[in-house]
Amino acid sequence: MRNYYEELGVSPTASQADIHEAYRRLVKTYHPDKHAQNELRDLALEKLKVINEAYGILSSPHQRKAYDAQLQQAPRLSASENLEKQLNRDPRSLVQKAFFWFAATAGTALVTRLFRHVLATVFVLGLFGLWYLWRKKKKKSDD
Repeated sequence: MRNYYEELGVSPTASQADIHEAYRRLVKTYHPDKHAQNELRDLALEKLKVINEAYGILSSPHQRKAYDAQLQQAPRLSASENLEKQLNRDPRSLVQKAFFWFAATAGTALVTRLFRHVLATVFVLGLFGLWYLWRKKKKKSDD
């Protein structure tokens, strides 16, 4: 059984306003017009269908109550089974999620800061590598 709360990224105790806000945010991220020139357009359409289905159930108080009852009766996976399920997942879906995350947040301060940190780390590691090679070469010449 699909967990609509996880699909929308909200908790089961989320208010209607929180569900609506999460829905609008996800629709903006996965809208097909945003990915019209992209090869992942079909994936965005599929994701948008799931988001619309989840919002349709969770936005109606009567349907949400019935869904919550079904969710309570669904068998729970143990932690090890859940981990195994995550590890057996298609790795392409993880790459696609990362792509959509980047596409949705491109240009934000978080991505800019993250890029600067990665660039600084690569630079420092490069300097350390050069120093290490220079020192190794110097020790050889001293011996």
